[in-house]
Amino acid sequence: MTGLIARFKRALHHRRLSASTGAISGLIGALSIIVGAVAAHFAPRGWRRLAFALHLAKKPLIFKLAPYIAGAAAAAATAAALIKFVSWCLESEDEPRAALPPGGHAAHSDRSATTDQRFGPDEFH
Repeated sequence: MTGLIARFKRALHHRRLSASTGAISGLIGALSIIVGAVAAHFAPRGWRRLAFALHLAKKPLIFKLAPYIAGAAAAAATAAALIKFVSWCLESEDEPRAALPPGGHAAHSDRSATTDQRFGPDEFH
């Protein structure tokens, strides 16, 4: 039983889960675009368009499925973004924080010191 729990913990690691949900989201988004293009191809033209607009003609099945597939793509993209955000938060908690310089303020960082050394005082005037 403990081996099964360890296996699930490894499979549901936040980095691996983030990458897989992103891939699934991309796949569903591509499927949504293909279904939308096929639905546009099957859209009625001419006099049949008028009968379709007046609800006299029956909708093709792909017209009924297209909004649900687009909704699934949006939901998958939202889930992938939320999991990516949670993964980013978990990784930022793991990183140690940099120590503040003496005085307690980070106003003078190492980057400004290297910038001053790289450019002479007359180059900005």
